[in-house]
Amino acid sequence: MAEFRYFNLNPQGERRNDCVTRAISLASGLPYPDIRRILFHTSKILKCESKLCPTCYSFAIQEVLGGIPTDCNGMTVGEFADRHPNGTYLVRINGHLTCIIDNSCYDTWDCLDRMCDMAWEIR
Repeated sequence: MAEFRYFNLNPQGERRNDCVTRAISLASGLPYPDIRRILFHTSKILKCESKLCPTCYSFAIQEVLGGIPTDCNGMTVGEFADRHPNGTYLVRINGHLTCIIDNSCYDTWDCLDRMCDMAWEIR
């Protein structure tokens, strides 16, 4: 069964609205500042309003990091994790991005019961 593990990758340990940067950094193994730069440059190239725009971070996940889109529509984050007990995934819910590694959800809050609409496998 999927489990929640508190994890805050923010370099200052702050609780901020930086879920996209935190999740992608953890899933990719790349340093937090590098992910911030990737997201910033992606938003400039795609002319997004914000580096946190789903279009921009989806592009960065797929085209820059090689994330493989994986269907999760109709499942909660916990159900998705249970169906994918091995591997690393970025999972999107409404207004949030989280990281699942080997059936554990690493985040600053427990979102296992939230419905997800998109996921990417990170290899």
